[in-house]
Amino acid sequence: MNRTKIMKRIIYFKVLIFTLICLCSSSCKREKNEGLNSFNKEIIPTSYSTSHIVAKQKKLTNDWWKDFKNEALNKIIEKSLKNNFTIKSAYNRLNQSKAIAKVGGSTRYPHVNGSLTGSRVDTKIKGFPSTNTNQFSVGLSVSYEIDFLGRQKNQVEALDYDVLSTKEDISIAMISIASQITSTWYQLYELHKHLIILSEQLKLKKKDSAFVKTQFKNGQIPINTLWQKQQVVLLGSDELLKIKSNISLLENSMSVLTGRAPGSYHFKFVDGPHFLPLLPKIGIPLDLIQSRPDIRKAYFNLLAADKRIGVAIKDRFPKLSLSASGDSSEEKVSKLFQNWISSLAGNLLAPLIDGGRRKAQVIKEKASYRLLLNQYGDTVINAIREVEDAMILERSKTLLHKSILTQVELAKKMSLIARNKHLSNQINLTAYYLAKINYSDSMRRLWVSQRESIEIRINLYKALASTWSSSSTNKLKKEK
Repeated sequence: MNRTKIMKRIIYFKVLIFTLICLCSSSCKREKNEGLNSFNKEIIPTSYSTSHIVAKQKKLTNDWWKDFKNEALNKIIEKSLKNNFTIKSAYNRLNQSKAIAKVGGSTRYPHVNGSLTGSRVDTKIKGFPSTNTNQFSVGLSVSYEIDFLGRQKNQVEALDYDVLSTKEDISIAMISIASQITSTWYQLYELHKHLIILSEQLKLKKKDSAFVKTQFKNGQIPINTLWQKQQVVLLGSDELLKIKSNISLLENSMSVLTGRAPGSYHFKFVDGPHFLPLLPKIGIPLDLIQSRPDIRKAYFNLLAADKRIGVAIKDRFPKLSLSASGDSSEEKVSKLFQNWISSLAGNLLAPLIDGGRRKAQVIKEKASYRLLLNQYGDTVINAIREVEDAMILERSKTLLHKSILTQVELAKKMSLIARNKHLSNQINLTAYYLAKINYSDSMRRLWVSQRESIEIRINLYKALASTWSSSSTNKLKKEK
């Protein structure tokens, strides 16, 4: 009879648990990735509006700076990817995120604890012989929460998405550092070209000033003309000083980007041609969404928030846990494990009154999801805008650069004509110097235009850059 009653109670308990699970599971159902798919379909265009301006194209690679065929730049970036502290910090954050995910994932497995104790009690009573007692015990306990609603699963998945999000920070940092180094290198190259031209101009201006001074002594020109020429010389010297100062500042920036103290990097100028590579294939906006690291990071943050909504909802329902323990206690160690006391218990913990805390937590997580959804949308449309802007600038810069090349050719011809006229005494030395200075100024505008073209191309590479997967990251990961 007792056995029959026990079996009935067990069956009743199982039915009760099954019913509870079904009710909780139906209550926990919700729409996943609310609004994300509709956003991608409605907002993201099928193609770029500027895709028609592209002529010859080249497939974009992660090591895009190598397209410039600049070995000096390649070596600097390779070292920087290993030594830059921003990149190292990104790896540290990734390791930290992985550890947090591992800690959170440990709740899905049984927790086993062991204990071993020993004690000795000496008893001394006046008039009685002293006695002593030894006591040794060993115990083992196991606890496990049954995740019948998937709360722990959602929590672990959220942490896993956090890891993927943090991993994208490495690609973001590498793309940013590579872009800054490339930009800084070509700025330094341009400034050194300016330094050469300005030094030559200053020599011409000093010669012109000396020539005018001779004319003034001979009474051929007024004093104000001499003062004007002397002022031009001083302005040239000031401009030269500014160029040198800017070079030092950029060298300090390069030192920091390469993970070294300011002042440790010195640019080695080697004059030579630097050409723009072919335009990279821009593809379609959908490719950008799937590959660009900042968009992927925003997407993983969104998925993590979605899972945390599930955690908050399921936290409002009962939790079922099991625990078991076994203990053995004897006066001698040799007799341990001969006698055991064991227990098995089940615990169903249900929230009743919490002042609305769990309900508010659900509202909070849903609000966080909607916030991240809007941030994801903002990241996507701004990424598309960056590509569109870069392509517009590419087109306009190509036309402007052609115009500057024409101006340089005209200034060169005018300089040659002025030289011939000066040799035939048709114009004085000042007019000849002015023609040469005008030509060198046009060359300076050409160097500025070339550097700006490279800057625009760097921005396009940066806008199209995908999640990093080069061998350099694997080497760096091992070093961390």
